[in-house]
Amino acid sequence: KKQYQTSNSSITVPDQNMFACRKSLSTLAFSQAKNLAAPRLLQTTLRAFSTPSYIVTATGPDRSGIVADITKAVLENEGSIAESKMMKMGNDFCMMLRVSNIQTPKTDSFKSMVSSVSGMKVTVYPATEVSETFVPQFQANFKLEGADNPGLVYAVTNYLAKFGIW
Repeated sequence: KKQYQTSNSSITVPDQNMFACRKSLSTLAFSQAKNLAAPRLLQTTLRAFSTPSYIVTATGPDRSGIVADITKAVLENEGSIAESKMMKMGNDFCMMLRVSNIQTPKTDSFKSMVSSVSGMKVTVYPATEVSETFVPQFQANFKLEGADNPGLVYAVTNYLAKFGIW
């Protein structure tokens, strides 16, 4: 095992099956890397915000292996999943990822691999850049209970938007 120190965290890399853990902003991201040299892994960690990120959306009928198929494209193009949201809606599966560290020469390969996942409608587009120093003023959850009425979600979100919320 070797230990590498960055300004925000440390990385311990076992000899064969390497796992890296890094903390960026308030998000803890885990990535598995196989057969990569430790300095390359450290370099990838340090440049997390210096390369463009991509938003990947995938929707389609739920089946086993969807997540594995899409994340394989990330791994094979030396990318990193910075954020993800996945859910099942009825019999459909929905997935959103923010993928970083895909180098420019590999962008087309990544887009092609992700877009070819069987049975899924996939989109890949550049993420909106966010400053590393951006910190939300607050974060809150709210719960709306009551009878379902047409326009209810619109009314609540429109009201919140008037105050710069949501």
